[in-house]
Amino acid sequence: MKTRKYLIGLFGLALLVAIGCASATFVRDSYRGLMVSAATYETTMESVADLCKQGLITNEQKDKIVFIAGHYYVAYHSAVDALVTYEKSKTLEDKEKLVLTINSVSKTLAELLEYIKPYIVEVK
Repeated sequence: MKTRKYLIGLFGLALLVAIGCASATFVRDSYRGLMVSAATYETTMESVADLCKQGLITNEQKDKIVFIAGHYYVAYHSAVDALVTYEKSKTLEDKEKLVLTINSVSKTLAELLEYIKPYIVEVK
């Protein structure tokens, strides 16, 4: 189950990376990508809570995860704000800012997933 959640997270990350910037559906694709990243984040943090309950991670490891998750949280909300701004303005400058913030979301989510990877228990 946890491996499945991790794979779903990786799929979400791949989806973010695959978002096309030149498409007429850029806003819709950006929104969907951010929604997938949010779902991936929520699933990841639920898995972290499970790991804590099972005693499979230390408080120090949990604190590191929360620290990395905080970076994702800031990046995600910056991207949401950038999406709202771009949707209203449709300027190239705001589109570039949106792309940068989405890239930051992707990067921080990847860091979070990479950090918790060793603690995920495979279900056979």
